[in-house]
Amino acid sequence: MDQAGISRRSALAAAGAAGLLGLTTPQAHAAPVATPWYPSAKFGIFIHWGVYSAAAWGDAKHAAEWYLYAMNVTDPARGTGTRDHHLATYGADFAYDEFIPRFTARRYDPRSWVRLFEQAGARYFVLTSKHHDGFQLFRNTASDRNSVRLGPGRDLVGELFSAAEGSSLKRGLYYSLGEFYSPALGTAPRNLTPEWKSPTPAIAQSPIT
Repeated sequence: MDQAGISRRSALAAAGAAGLLGLTTPQAHAAPVATPWYPSAKFGIFIHWGVYSAAAWGDAKHAAEWYLYAMNVTDPARGTGTRDHHLATYGADFAYDEFIPRFTARRYDPRSWVRLFEQAGARYFVLTSKHHDGFQLFRNTASDRNSVRLGPGRDLVGELFSAAEGSSLKRGLYYSLGEFYSPALGTAPRNLTPEWKSPTPAIAQSPIT
């Protein structure tokens, strides 16, 4: 809790919400539009998907998408379940970015996702394009730490948006501005071991871009 009484988690969540892009119309390459339809849409799909999906573990204190942060929590009052799980399952030398090669998206079929969303009656979907761990699910030039350069080797965002073209679904992205261990949050990069290790030179272990 900082001096203003705002938790780090709340600050990150607010930053992520600020990164929610305007939802788009089904037409290809349409400009972002206002969302007066949203209150009546009632049902949409929000997708948390990223490197943390390879770890696929969370508890009542920290959701699975907070794995990178939670694996470093040492204060029992804040919940050490993820850290305990990580130590028992992977060991202290296993850095978070070592999950990246395990995040393969091998069975990812964006067209089947779109069909499922429509069959379920959803009016829109929002994909997490970058969560607080800083790993991006799209091609970009700001950082090599993305799903095209590493892991799946695919533009996961682009494929899903292309698959949804011509569908009845409106499409949006959640893009987290706040990242774990960002200097702006006063949390220096660290890991379970004293050294912040990088599995390969191509991976910038610190998610700052």
